[in-house]
This record gives sequence, structure tokens and C-alpha cells, in this order.
Amino acid sequence: MSYESRTYDNGHGDPVVVLVVTGQHDVSRFANWMNGRVPTVEIMQAGEKILRQVKRHNGGRAALALLKEHGGPDFTATPEETVKLIRLAISDPGAFVKRRRFNDDDYETLPAWCTRAVLAALYGEEVPS
Repeated sequence: MSYESRTYDNGHGDPVVVLVVTGQHDVSRFANWMNGRVPTVEIMQAGEKILRQVKRHNGGRAALALLKEHGGPDFTATPEETVKLIRLAISDPGAFVKRRRFNDDDYETLPAWCTRAVLAALYGEEVPS
């Protein structure tokens, strides 16, 4: 995906993320994802990069802690905790990757092979089954 990203804390200490996506194909995929569709591997890789950038700033770390406090994912986790989540995703993908369909109580999960493929793409290595 053709994009540029940068993060910083503004003059008030608030976190700022700037993301510029370039090109018809990449903008269309980004717009698709921003409207609730399944992200592509490139989008997920961009998310990982932005997360690393956000963690470098005090305001960004505070924003991630706030997300965790309000029931969101824990992006403040250490690498050891992340490995535990990856192992959970491999052993029980339904517990790890599930999303709500429409506005009812019907959830769908990714098959184990799909979860492994996503994790392998994110971490650039073969994930054991």
C-alpha cells in the first residue's frame, strides 16, 4: 500500500496521527476498510507501523491506555503478552477473531487457517499450527 504516516504530540500533549494514502487502488482499499470491511494485509501492516509510532510518544501511550481502560484491545502489552495472544489465536481462533455481523447477536469467526495466514503476514514468519 502506498502511504506515509507520522505521529507526534501537539503543543498541548495530545497525540496526532497523520496518514496519507496515495493512488486510486490504495485509496479505494483504505476507504473500503474505513467503512467496516475486512482489512487487507497491507492495511493491517500499516496499522502495526502506526501503532509502533504511537507508542513512541507520551500522548500516544496515554491514548492506548485509555482505550484499554474502556474495554478496548490492550495495545500497551509487552512482547511476551503479545506472544500469548498469538498462541491463543492459533489454538482457538474463534475466541480471538470474531466480529459482529449486522446489528444482531450473530457473530462470525475466522477459520483457523485464515487466522494463521493473517498472523504470519503480520509477523513475517511461519506460524505453527
